[in-house]
Amino acid sequence: MLPELSQIYRRHSRRISNIGLELVDDIDEKLKNLEAIVDSTRTAKQELLRRSLEKQQEIVDIIRDSKESGFECSYMELFAIMAIRYGFTKDSLYQFATAFSAMANKRYFRKAGENPGLRWALQHDLVSRVEECLDNFESPITSRDIMRKLNLENIKNNYFSIRSALNLLELINKVIRLPHVSEEGVPYMWISSKFRNSSKTIPYWNLAYIILLALRDGGAMTRDDLAKNPLVSNLASVHPFQGRFNYMTFNTYALDFLILAGLVEYKKGKRVSKKSTLYSITPYGSSLLRNTENWGYLDEELRVELLGEKYVGLRPSEIMALRRIRLTAFIFANQYKSTYLLSKILGVGSHYVSLVRSGSIDPLRFFKEETLRQKYYPLIFKEEQRGLEIYLTFRRERQISQAKN
Repeated sequence: MLPELSQIYRRHSRRISNIGLELVDDIDEKLKNLEAIVDSTRTAKQELLRRSLEKQQEIVDIIRDSKESGFECSYMELFAIMAIRYGFTKDSLYQFATAFSAMANKRYFRKAGENPGLRWALQHDLVSRVEECLDNFESPITSRDIMRKLNLENIKNNYFSIRSALNLLELINKVIRLPHVSEEGVPYMWISSKFRNSSKTIPYWNLAYIILLALRDGGAMTRDDLAKNPLVSNLASVHPFQGRFNYMTFNTYALDFLILAGLVEYKKGKRVSKKSTLYSITPYGSSLLRNTENWGYLDEELRVELLGEKYVGLRPSEIMALRRIRLTAFIFANQYKSTYLLSKILGVGSHYVSLVRSGSIDPLRFFKEETLRQKYYPLIFKEEQRGLEIYLTFRRERQISQAKN
């Protein structure tokens, strides 16, 4: 049993699987041969190899122990365990990263899930620098803000490395992830765990949180009423993406998100129209807001709900997949609406809608039908379920046609 597992905050998705036993035996044999060489006669190259093999052996031991504990370890979790044992500076972890890369290159694992961003972060000692940066700054900031504070060049390597460093620090409870600025593509906000009970954790920048406040204070509202609500419109007026509070932002990304989390409920009006649907906050949502206001900092359960970590058990990548599925299903469910009208409702280009309708592009081509039906079908609304059925029928017919040709 690995005692470090109890200290890891949450699990990441990319698993390390199927260690080849014959290759592990190869590590043991090489180590024995090198240990047999007296220290004084061992060359510098042999000494480096010995150290690398020792690191590889420890990695294998951790993965084996984690599997015996019923916990299939991921690359990020492996390094979280290492960070708990040895710290997270370059000197303590970078050698493990190079050892893992050596094992992955020799195909010691069928599915390694290696994270190049974390290796880059360790190589340039970014993990400890990011932790120090957040420790000295009480207000929540994004990964791009951290890049600026560390005077890092705005390139992809640095951006992904900062994100990987933050993910590792979150796993070992050094930093806290907060709901992001309310627009797709804008990263999460982060704060040091030592400021967990600070009022700065309350996400007044987040659309979902503001909608909860508006519904709590103003009662049941339609989507149009919400858009005109002072709390929501004030957020829109200072938002860096002004003018883009469209159907996808309000309905898919905020209201539907809150509905699936159980924080908001809806009731259809007399007219069969989205404009007549009334949204209201649930008792559960009210209780979490009340806790936040009484305590003066963000309630932990509300934080988790707003992050989507309990979003019907989906990981962030799966939440993004769900949005794409819903968008495609909505297009197929509304085949008789004009392309222009659909593009305005969804906030996407009319050319994109035309391409999806015609089958020229297939946003769901990498999803198996079984996955769509079993995993995502129960999570979408009835209209979208109907659209998904139409899409799947369309896809099957197209595949049959292509096979004949």
